[in-house]
Amino acid sequence: MKTMEIFKAVLSKKYAIEVLKALAGDDRSFTGIKEHTSAEHNTQIDRVLKFLVRLALVSHIVQQMGPKEVSFYRITQRGEDILKLYRMMKESAEDELAIASSAA
Repeated sequence: MKTMEIFKAVLSKKYAIEVLKALAGDDRSFTGIKEHTSAEHNTQIDRVLKFLVRLALVSHIVQQMGPKEVSFYRITQRGEDILKLYRMMKESAEDELAIASSAA
């Protein structure tokens, strides 16, 4: 998939941008991600994470820590690029709104 196709797919998936923002600069557990989004149900976050992992925007990492496994998620470079594109688009839209409202 091309970057713009991925970008459009991410924009169309509820909570996807929120999850990418939650992971920006910080690895998080499933619970940590849920705490940083507005999703009400675990299944909502689970579906988004599977979607983002499939697109290689997020990595799911499982590590052995003593007798138990610890699972966390990390944004990939590709995910950071998509998030950067989103922020640039948002800033551009806000600038256009400011110009339009000052001209009115």
